[in-house]
Amino acid sequence: EFWYMYLVVFLCIVISHTWSLFTSGYASNPTAAIALYPVTIILKFLVSGYLIPPQDIPIYWKWLHTISFASYGFRGRMINEFLDLNLTCDDDELLPDTDVDNFNTDPPYGFNGQ
Repeated sequence: EFWYMYLVVFLCIVISHTWSLFTSGYASNPTAAIALYPVTIILKFLVSGYLIPPQDIPIYWKWLHTISFASYGFRGRMINEFLDLNLTCDDDELLPDTDVDNFNTDPPYGFNGQ
């Protein structure tokens, strides 16, 4: 698992560096490159799955989700972390119903408040 995670992070760094070289070569001057790179990276991270789930991305931004290296890095990290993970809990570890007294009251007087 460690080497898979290492590979995913390494590839994201290499692709991000390559993208910075592309935007600096495409821009007409260094100031434009410095302004262009963060805008494109922010757009890629917005639609990668960190902030907006892929099913909630507007149809006109789906193409950016498909080409975003951040979305593939995010998926790779989630697969590495949660694939074949069996999470269980006992009945006493579950959240109570919301009709319990003081459940929706702000702390320190709310649920389990003293």
